[in-house]
Amino acid sequence: MFGCHYPGTWEDDPGNWKRVYGSSKPDDVVVLHSYYWRSSHWSLEFCYAFQFQANEKLREGFFKANTPKRVEGKSARAEVENRRRLFTGDSPAWLLPKDADRYEVWEDQGSGDSFRMFIDTDNGDFFVTGEQI
Repeated sequence: MFGCHYPGTWEDDPGNWKRVYGSSKPDDVVVLHSYYWRSSHWSLEFCYAFQFQANEKLREGFFKANTPKRVEGKSARAEVENRRRLFTGDSPAWLLPKDADRYEVWEDQGSGDSFRMFIDTDNGDFFVTGEQI
């Protein structure tokens, strides 16, 4: 028997946007890759990762909806290395594939789901990860 939420893992599934954000994906948003895992626990436990094509409007929306703080230096490098291994232990090949120094790293100070954003400094694409455990 499952808890309140059906467990599963969905990679590059169009439904991942709705699973995480609870709404339909805006037409101007290009999701290059996505990953969503949900446990069978009675409470809602999940982790997710998205790779978005560069989109200033979407990126600014994440900054407005969260309270991100820039992470720099050794802490930023450690954050990239840690986020390459999601809570589930899975590590999709597309997740943060470049050297850690190629990303601008942001972490949310007030989010309950440990939101992180990694902006590719070469092309502006960005990754968003989070979990609620």
